[in-house]
Amino acid sequence: MRPIIALSRFWIILSLGISFAATSQAQVPPLLPSPMVAPVPTSNSSPAPVSSAPNLASTPISALSALPGEAGGGAAPASKQSPVDPLFRKDTPRRLLETFYFCLEGVDYKPELIQEAANCLDNRLFSEGAATLDLTAFHLGEILNHFGVPLVSAPESSPQDEVVLINQDDTRIAFRRGPDSQWRFSPETVQKVAEMRRSLKAKARAEGAGEKQFLEAFRSPEATFRTFRQAMARGDFAVAATCLDSTGHSQQMWDIRGPLFARDLAFAVQRLGFIYCAELPGESSGSSHCWRVIPPGQVTLDRISLPDGKLAWKFSRATLEGLPKLVNYFRLNQTEPDPRWKRLGLALDSSVLKEIGAKSEKDAKKLGKSVMVPVTGTSGIDPAAGRQTPRSAVITFLKLCEELRVRPEVRENLHNAMDLVPLEDQLGRKMPGTKAALMIEAILRTMEIDTNILSDIPNDEPQTIKGFDDLSLTLRRMKDGAWRFDQETLLRLRDMYNKLPQAQRNARDRTHDFQSARETYGTFTWSMFKGEMDNAVDTLDLSELPAAARGALGPRLAWKLRYVLDRNKYILPQEVPGTTEGRRWLVFRTTKGDMIQVGKRHIEPNKDRWLFTPETLQSIEHLFPLSIGESPLPDVTDSFWFREGPDFLEAPSVWLHLRVPPALRKYHLGLADWQWLGLGLGLMVSWLIGLVVSVGARLLIRPFLRSARIGMAEELLAKRTRPIQMLVAYGVMLLAVDVLDLPLSFMGKFLPITLTCWLLLAFWAGHNLIDLGLELYNNRPGKGDRASIRDLMAPTLTLVLKAILVFIFGYWLISLLGNPDLLTQILAGMGIVGLAVSLAAQDAIKHFFGTLLLISEGPFKIGDRIVIDKYKGVVEAVGFRSTRIRTDKGTLLVLPNSVLAGGSVENLGRRNRNFARLTIPILELPDNVTLEIMRQKIQSICRDMMPGMKSVAKVDTIQAEGGKPPALRVRTWLPGWGGVQAENSQETLQDSVACVAVEHGLVPLVDIPSWPAASPSVANAA
Repeated sequence: MRPIIALSRFWIILSLGISFAATSQAQVPPLLPSPMVAPVPTSNSSPAPVSSAPNLASTPISALSALPGEAGGGAAPASKQSPVDPLFRKDTPRRLLETFYFCLEGVDYKPELIQEAANCLDNRLFSEGAATLDLTAFHLGEILNHFGVPLVSAPESSPQDEVVLINQDDTRIAFRRGPDSQWRFSPETVQKVAEMRRSLKAKARAEGAGEKQFLEAFRSPEATFRTFRQAMARGDFAVAATCLDSTGHSQQMWDIRGPLFARDLAFAVQRLGFIYCAELPGESSGSSHCWRVIPPGQVTLDRISLPDGKLAWKFSRATLEGLPKLVNYFRLNQTEPDPRWKRLGLALDSSVLKEIGAKSEKDAKKLGKSVMVPVTGTSGIDPAAGRQTPRSAVITFLKLCEELRVRPEVRENLHNAMDLVPLEDQLGRKMPGTKAALMIEAILRTMEIDTNILSDIPNDEPQTIKGFDDLSLTLRRMKDGAWRFDQETLLRLRDMYNKLPQAQRNARDRTHDFQSARETYGTFTWSMFKGEMDNAVDTLDLSELPAAARGALGPRLAWKLRYVLDRNKYILPQEVPGTTEGRRWLVFRTTKGDMIQVGKRHIEPNKDRWLFTPETLQSIEHLFPLSIGESPLPDVTDSFWFREGPDFLEAPSVWLHLRVPPALRKYHLGLADWQWLGLGLGLMVSWLIGLVVSVGARLLIRPFLRSARIGMAEELLAKRTRPIQMLVAYGVMLLAVDVLDLPLSFMGKFLPITLTCWLLLAFWAGHNLIDLGLELYNNRPGKGDRASIRDLMAPTLTLVLKAILVFIFGYWLISLLGNPDLLTQILAGMGIVGLAVSLAAQDAIKHFFGTLLLISEGPFKIGDRIVIDKYKGVVEAVGFRSTRIRTDKGTLLVLPNSVLAGGSVENLGRRNRNFARLTIPILELPDNVTLEIMRQKIQSICRDMMPGMKSVAKVDTIQAEGGKPPALRVRTWLPGWGGVQAENSQETLQDSVACVAVEHGLVPLVDIPSWPAASPSVANAA
């Protein structure tokens, strides 16, 4: 039922359309004679029926050149109708709009096309002349341009005789089919063009205030396309480059690369289609407009903000990035420009592309004729070698400037980079070539030059490299085919060099700086060449690695980075960005996303330094195994700083990795086969070395103990030396792991843990060695019964040494944690605590230092009798704070050590004499005369025993009392104090006094020894 209803509706609409068409034909007067000249068909064209006309809108671009009426196309079938140009068809509404657009766009280049544009208008209601009709066509184009009517808005076919294109406010534009089956703008539309244009102009003036911030030439996509097309028509690609988005490029780079981009874009645009400005938006609103897009690329315009604050519509950066693929696509497919560009005489062939291989056959022949045979200089150096193009000339010059650092013999070749000979003839003096070359190199450093933007065509026009402040260097092709810096550049060289800041003049001499990506890369290259690994490691951002792992992994990563760079990209230091601010410098990126780049750090540590980023270090771990076995780049091997690999001591892991056979580099369970093998061997070797060291240590200690007559049990010695075995074995295993070049992610976590364990073992070994030393001290031979202060303080000093060991262990542990701020805070806190403790415990500290003085000086031993101030007694114990003394009264006196250290101590136990009180019992007392004679003899004996003694021995008698016999009493100083010496001296004096008594007829009640044992005086008296 529904199909029947739909069919009935269709017949009703068709009937109304036919009746409306009949009414219109009855009311509209016949067409006026056309004042326009008919288009001239091409030589190969022939009449063709309208129904056989191809659809230009749906025809592929590459097939448009084969349409009827174009050169090279086949002839159309014969017909009675007049020949129809395929570019001016009006058999459908869309073809009418396309023809109208093309005629208006081509008027600037083919003025006669305005007649074809006027032929698209139905002039039956138009009362003006032909010239006014032409102007009306222009005005109608302005209206369509205002609304931005695309071709697709007009239908390809229509069952009705009228199609309304625009019906908005006071504007109504419609197409109508004529009696000749051709479509034209309707008579009512043509009649109201002037009125519609006035209305739109009034609205545009009201709305135009907001567009003042736009540059007039780029205020809309339509204006930008028009500016670009006009510059392309003139062949002025420098102006055409102003239509492109140059953000992200330095001005110096854009001066050279911009026109090349414009050439490529013009080449691609002409093969994507014809530019109908009326299709493009004429207003400034919006942010992006895509004109064409195909799989190889796109042509898009973006609204951008310029440095001066103005806004502009320009071809986007995405368009420029896709241009190489787009151009290659058209070149490979040999796509011809759109026929409309050919009709206007604006078609561009591949000769417009300024690159090798893109010149036409004619240009190639011309190039072949202009190349000259190089002339070899007197020194055997080819003057044109490496200077066949501007790009190669600059690269060779920069290479020689770098080699000049270590190879003075390159000076003559460096001089060949400048046109010196004619200049010297002109000046009448010899110009210092080396100095001039270094000035040019300093200027090139300030220009941030990118050699890729320079021309690589041997016979190109002179190339001028521009910089700031009117700095410019010009290269020209000389008669010998070599490109050199010309005479004008050399004449202005001194003035340009004087404009450079002092820092730029001295940039060549700085070899350890990190203020820019260029300085960092130069530091890295020079340090690796000189073998200064610490400086090379300073160029790496190791902040994401634990502090414990940086020292071991830094040299390894530096050499891996050098190895990868040498096999992937040759870098001239002068090409590296030298600005202190800006984006990261991307050295290169692989297809898998690994990248090498240098960036500026904005946080501590190493704030404001340009370093190789942490992402680079992660990428190095992936790229290094892939680069093993690859040959370095030829330019790299010719460089003065090239080294095939590290020495073993510089980076043992890299040295070993480069020499591992390929068969052992297969990975299993995350590690290569050679790494698994190395781990097993490392465990065995480390255990054996630890065992050998432990046994060797015991074998060396035993002879020492025997020679020193120190006794120690074998079990105790083994216990004290066992940590040494574990410490050595663990250390050897750590060295083996470091040499095996294990993955960075593993080593970053493994090294801090293993080093912490090694520190714990070192602490344990040190603790045992301190205890071993204490035991050897306590078991030393010749140790007396009376302990000295050092003997008592030895255990305490042992505790102090262990405390120092703990402090050292804590310090290294904090260092391994990689937090220097924490270490600083702890040291600062300890300082504050120490100050507080010293203020609160001044007396205790004073006593402690007094103890240290007593230990160092040793004024007495345990058991010595001392006298200090009014105190006298025997020393019983010495502590850190005080000393205990047993007085003669039997009381215990505790004196602070500070008092003992600061006062006067009389050590009676260390005198060289003793005061003896000798009593000898006798049967009867002598008379006074005999007593006096005996006194003189006894005093003489005492003087002989104590030479130099000023005091005189006192000799008297004791009366018998209480059953005790009388006795002789002698009081005098004798040699020796305590011990055997004192006892011997007293016995000698007693024997001598007894002998004197016998001599004078007295009977002593003691044993009298033999005469030879008596003193010399007694013997003489006898």
